[in-house]
Amino acid sequence: MANTKTPYPIATPDVDSMTMWNNMLNNSFNKTQLLRVIDTLAPLFEEFEIFQTWMGHTECINNIYYSIKGKTAAKKSDLVGMLTRILADSSNRQLYFSTFPPELKEVWRCIDKNYYVSENQFNNIIGKSCTTSKSLSYYYGYDTDQSYIPETGWFTVSASGSWKRKESVFSLSPSLRRLLLPYFHKKVSPTTALTDNLPADKQYVIFNGENDIIGSLPILRNLFINDTLQMGKTKLPATVLKNVSRMVSLNEFFPHSLNKEDNDLRTRMALTLFTLYGTNTLMRSRESALSLSPQDMVRELMPHVMYYSHHLTHLILPMLSKVLTAFTQFSYVSQIIKEILGILTTLGEDSRWMSYELLEDRLREKEVNEMLCTFVKPKLMEENDITNTRSDKHVTHATIYTQVGRPYIQGVIFALASIGIVEIAYQPVEEDSPSPYDGLEYLRLTPLGRYALKITDTYTTTNSTESLKYFELSDDKLLIRALGDANPYESMLNDISNPIGNHRYVVTPASFLRNCHTPFNIAHKIETFRQFIEKKPPQIWEKLFDEMLDNVGKVTKSPEVYSVYEIDRTDLRLHEIISTDPTIRSISRRAENYILLVESGKYSVFRERLKSYGYLV
Repeated sequence: MANTKTPYPIATPDVDSMTMWNNMLNNSFNKTQLLRVIDTLAPLFEEFEIFQTWMGHTECINNIYYSIKGKTAAKKSDLVGMLTRILADSSNRQLYFSTFPPELKEVWRCIDKNYYVSENQFNNIIGKSCTTSKSLSYYYGYDTDQSYIPETGWFTVSASGSWKRKESVFSLSPSLRRLLLPYFHKKVSPTTALTDNLPADKQYVIFNGENDIIGSLPILRNLFINDTLQMGKTKLPATVLKNVSRMVSLNEFFPHSLNKEDNDLRTRMALTLFTLYGTNTLMRSRESALSLSPQDMVRELMPHVMYYSHHLTHLILPMLSKVLTAFTQFSYVSQIIKEILGILTTLGEDSRWMSYELLEDRLREKEVNEMLCTFVKPKLMEENDITNTRSDKHVTHATIYTQVGRPYIQGVIFALASIGIVEIAYQPVEEDSPSPYDGLEYLRLTPLGRYALKITDTYTTTNSTESLKYFELSDDKLLIRALGDANPYESMLNDISNPIGNHRYVVTPASFLRNCHTPFNIAHKIETFRQFIEKKPPQIWEKLFDEMLDNVGKVTKSPEVYSVYEIDRTDLRLHEIISTDPTIRSISRRAENYILLVESGKYSVFRERLKSYGYLV
């Protein structure tokens, strides 16, 4: 019978590629796995007569293939050698993968997108079982040993889930991901990856928080210094968030969401990031760190907070049923943030919209292993029985990217938007979506973002009290009137005054000293008043400031601590002893109603002196 196969000369790999592939296959696969991989070559050799120029002569690879196919006695070195001769060249790999059936290609695309595919998912995609035999544990009721079809040969198989829902999952080692998945990865369309205008076929919510964060940071700085804005163990206390949100006017991402947790998401993010920044500045001079201009605080904010991995996880992934310290110890939180900032920096002064999918593609190109985009080891999630409370799904290997990894990456973008670094375009999400960020589609740097990432050296804010007048002060009374219907600094007055209606406020010594605990708090409030309300206020205001500063230190707590004793009112001899004895007088103080205060630590002296007069204490 005539040979009907198409002759096909394949490339001969270079020496470096062959060395790399030889080592990888030897170290990553056992002989059983290599035999399964060899079986996946069957369509290639059934269709083509493969020739390769090898060591100066042309050789038919089909003969080598059929000599080792399915033979368990074949040497591992022979299996590795044949696979290396074919797959160490990229054009040969392209030919090899082109012979895969559509169903198997879909499995690879699923692993490309989600990093893992479960046994059930594998079976559903290819339309048959991926196992050929199983050995069930008598005691535990789940598979302890399985044999797999050739299509699973490239994949690493691991057990997923607790004993109640045990199943196998398939994945690719990080080295194989980089080498093999580019042939299955769906590239982002270049026409939508970077664009001047958003697609007209969709309705987007466009959020830009640049102006209101510039106006609010001085207020937050004042609240932090006055100890009003303080972090709890892992997040801002609800009472702090509620009280401070009344003092700042920040636009929200989802002001009308039916999910109440989404209504204050932007405020929660901005306040948390600033509080972490303020907490970090305690390691150096607080005065110099918090006296920066708003844009300079934004510029150094992310480098100061990106290592608070546990706090950031609570902030960005509130939908997780539990967040344990073990997750963040093994996480790539700071690396994700650094890589995202690095990708944004490459945009330079480009004002076009970048699609989120392009950002994700570039982020995956930088990953050294799958943890960069899945956030934590899936096993940690499964062992601690974590669920996504929004989607009501248990976090497993097969769902960790959609339930945790992608939300974290998108959440970082929303966090950057909350402090004005990026402008974002998104669509409302379904109630059962994995995260509130699921509708994110486009982002771009703001002028503040370009300054924060040091792409530009200067930043000009349009939100300046030097060019616009925001307040009017009375000359003869301590009254303030806020000007304008959308005064960005009006909420600042809540910390120094009492409202009396119609954008009018009255200041009293008590209201100005609200939340003040140290002389520094008073001086900082006065400085903030001059910076944002009135640089040179009328004389009545200067008098108030001078009096409050002058009154500091007039009432102080005694450094000594006393023990309190009550003296018998009728014993006149005892009264005379206490009044005349020089030792007792030197260690005590008399108070009204026959009370004697004796210095702590001097009790024994006091007792012995009274004993010498015949009194037992």
